[in-house]
Order: sequence, then C-alpha cells, then structure tokens
Amino acid sequence: MENEWESRGESIKKIYKGLKDIHELLIKANRINGSLERYTAVKNEIEQHGWAAICAKYHPDVNLDDPAAFELFEFYRYVYSRIENKH
Repeated sequence: MENEWESRGESIKKIYKGLKDIHELLIKANRINGSLERYTAVKNEIEQHGWAAICAKYHPDVNLDDPAAFELFEFYRYVYSRIENKH
C-alpha cells in the first residue's frame, strides 16, 4: 500500500512539474508577442484613470464607428476583472 501511495505521489510531482513548465512557456510566449506589456499598460491605465473614465473612453456604445471597439473593451473588462478579484 505504501508503494502505491509513493507511486501516486511521484506521478503527481511529474504532473505538477509539467504544468509548471507549460506555465513558464506561456509566460515566455506572452513576453515575446507583447501580451504582457499590453496587459500591464491597460492595467496601469485603469488604475490611473479609474473604471468610469475607461468606460467613457473605450465603451463600444461611445465608439460606434470603430469595428474593433468591442474587442478592445472586452480586453479592458478582462483586465479590470483581474484587478478587482485581487482586492
């Protein structure tokens, strides 16, 4: 029975190591393609100006002539939700 638990423990350690490696690769990929910088810039803008100012500037209803407004605002909303969940 003890060997079975040791074997399971080793399997879990291998899985955890694999997930950690994947996490590190994703962070590296995000750095390479600029996603981390964009996320950080958006986060700083939200923290500096506040959510109401972001909505006034980027909300799709305010930017009806911009076809990318919805996707951009969704990204701001995602970053904002991450900030709010930390508080």
